[in-house]
Amino acid sequence: MLVKKSKITNYIIIISVFIITLILSPYYIYQDQFYYIKIYNGLKGLDLISAYLYYINNLDSKEVMHFFFSWIGSNLSIDKVVFYSFVNAYLAFVAIKLMRQLNASIYIISFIVLSNFYFYVLYFSAERLKFAAIFFILSVLYKNKTYLYTLFSIFSHSQFIIIYSAILFKIFNTSFTRLINKKNIFLAIFITSFIL
Repeated sequence: MLVKKSKITNYIIIISVFIITLILSPYYIYQDQFYYIKIYNGLKGLDLISAYLYYINNLDSKEVMHFFFSWIGSNLSIDKVVFYSFVNAYLAFVAIKLMRQLNASIYIISFIVLSNFYFYVLYFSAERLKFAAIFFILSVLYKNKTYLYTLFSIFSHSQFIIIYSAILFKIFNTSFTRLINKKNIFLAIFITSFIL
């Protein structure tokens, strides 16, 4: 019974995010959204190459994942508000899944997904970053596809190179520390000499 109740709570949160963004998105039409709306509408009917050229000429961005999903939504004739409300609901879904995997309380999950400032930034203004965050979370959730989702995350927003670099540094640092702890000091010095 507890599992069923938690799934129902998850769905309520996800549907709430969809409805909130469906209601509020039409009012957020300035700043970045002005350009995102223009591009989304301008992609309709264009072939992939022409659409990408249109995208990079009208938005100072070369990240392909936001372009690709916007092109798909636009060419399926899905209203931008509706399309991105679904994307926001999916962001909420993967975030909930990750937090559940980390044994977070449903109250904490609800609070974060429904009221956190940074989630609202992702829901309404940071569209490219939203896709990067989705793929980042997927890279954490699905270990067998980590490399694929990592690439998608970086192709969504190049800023994620910094995050993945920090993760790689942590892995390297942990491995290096283990090497030193195993009294293989000569090997550690040898490896360090090549790095420096």
